[in-house]
Amino acid sequence: MVGSIDCMHWVWKSCPAAWKGMYTRGSGKPTIVLEAVASYDLWIWHAFFGSPDSIYPKWSTFIQSIPLPQTPKASLFAERQESARKDVERAFGVLQARFAVIKNPCFLWDKDQVGLIMRACIILHNMIVENERDGYSQAEVSDFPQAEGVDLSYSINMNSNISNVLNGQIIIRDREVHDQLKLDLVEYL
Repeated sequence: MVGSIDCMHWVWKSCPAAWKGMYTRGSGKPTIVLEAVASYDLWIWHAFFGSPDSIYPKWSTFIQSIPLPQTPKASLFAERQESARKDVERAFGVLQARFAVIKNPCFLWDKDQVGLIMRACIILHNMIVENERDGYSQAEVSDFPQAEGVDLSYSINMNSNISNVLNGQIIIRDREVHDQLKLDLVEYL
């Protein structure tokens, strides 16, 4: 998912006057930012909705593009990353096309209600994407031979691996790992 993070700005017409400076960027209009990670099939994996400050966290899994690539390897990396970034931009376009409330400026005052609307639209969007995935398959699963004695039943009594998940999140958010990966990338190129 390298390069699949991007931001979308939703114009907030009824932003309280005291908050306008905090929510205004170059356009001069107050906006609320949706930061999202999406895959090629439009599934939104991560979404943060709120203030436009402190976006694009310095996680080891997020690597910025090379603005002016000088070598063939750097050019290939930038090309691949920019093509992956188009996935999330396409997901934003589909999200806005599906839900007119997101396409048009928001007229609500309460920031929490605006956040609930955005989260509801993302959840509904992912439900639609998941429902449409069934039509993506080009192969009939029953055509694949199964080994004898394979248990295909589902069990909810499995041990949890929550500690592995939490350790993975700590590593992802480690600034030292992020900085080392940047150095390794520069050295590689």
